[in-house]
Amino acid sequence: MSRRKRSRAFTSVFLLVVLTAAGCASASAGKTGSSSAPAPASGGSGPSISPSVPTGQQLGAALLTAADLGGNFVATGPGSGNGSGSGGGTGGGGSSGGGAISSSGCPALDTLVGGGGSGLGNRQEADFSAGATGPFLDEVLVDGSPGAADAGYAQLSSALASCKSWTVTSGDVSLTFGFTPITFSSAPDTTAVRLDGAYQGFELNGYIVCEELSPVVLGYVFFQIGSGSSQVAYVDFSQAVAKVEQVLSLGTASPVSV
Repeated sequence: MSRRKRSRAFTSVFLLVVLTAAGCASASAGKTGSSSAPAPASGGSGPSISPSVPTGQQLGAALLTAADLGGNFVATGPGSGNGSGSGGGTGGGGSSGGGAISSSGCPALDTLVGGGGSGLGNRQEADFSAGATGPFLDEVLVDGSPGAADAGYAQLSSALASCKSWTVTSGDVSLTFGFTPITFSSAPDTTAVRLDGAYQGFELNGYIVCEELSPVVLGYVFFQIGSGSSQVAYVDFSQAVAKVEQVLSLGTASPVSV
């Protein structure tokens, strides 16, 4: 396998680990949120209306598609990338099927990756590649009660903010990334970090963004080989947020029917 192809394969492994962490954070928070959510008020003028929790099908429809992204992007596994997403449960695990995957250097993220968890609510994912050398883009949407969404976002946001560097190992290959906070959105419930690393002479650069769009938490991962620009990553993330808000009608009481 060439160095460039191996860089691509290892980048895919890294994306899997990051998305596992995002899913586990929301799953863990969902369990807590479901038991601590306040009971609806009775009588009086009535509580303010919160967006209802979307179905798995509605979450899938809110994911980006290759047509949304344009350019050379095509859908790759495990998500279909056609608006239907992948799976209805919250993901866990830490294996890509090609050997054990482990992480170290950031205890908060390491805990999420190793935590597994059965999950609560729906989880949908779409993955894309723009060619053999990328960029690679992964989007994950997880839903839950408003309390669960708050807690899930807070857990992953805290984990990302605590990291200075993180090492992911697959087989006999290890790759270490430095973490730098970065602004991807003016929304208050958004956390983003830039990752920089190198593998066998190739520059690897990526962005992890987590935004709470209650009752949904959006996880976004963008990776590229040989480029340090954030322009495409930022544009595609903004598009992801806009689609979630539009399809799930988060400014109204209920998501649209699909």
